[in-house]
Amino acid sequence: TVAETASDQPQLEPEKSKTYKLSKKLAELISQFSACGRCSYFLTGYRVIHGVENMETAVSRSKSGWLKLTWNHAMRDLLSKSYGVQFNVDYLHFDGCCPECGRHYTYQMNEQSEAAVLRMEVRRRRR
Repeated sequence: TVAETASDQPQLEPEKSKTYKLSKKLAELISQFSACGRCSYFLTGYRVIHGVENMETAVSRSKSGWLKLTWNHAMRDLLSKSYGVQFNVDYLHFDGCCPECGRHYTYQMNEQSEAAVLRMEVRRRRR
């Protein structure tokens, strides 16, 4: 019978998901950035460059509504493509905002070490 042949076949276990489950805080951050095309592009690019785990760390360490993001040379190009700024690596400090939603970001070169810091507002500004 059909029931007997179905029970004779080995049961396949569902394949474990290889996708990374986002934390609630990171999912909220993504939804806040997705309201703006430029900021959404920036956040997606950051995720490609640095990975989801790095984003999780940035979200968990955010203070007073600001994300402290990892900086490298690829970030300079990402800022330029996302927000249309001509960013010079010789800058010690640079403030800018998204022309679409007004979200602020700040680049600060740390004079004591080579690690520069990019901070970005979590919530966009109302216009």
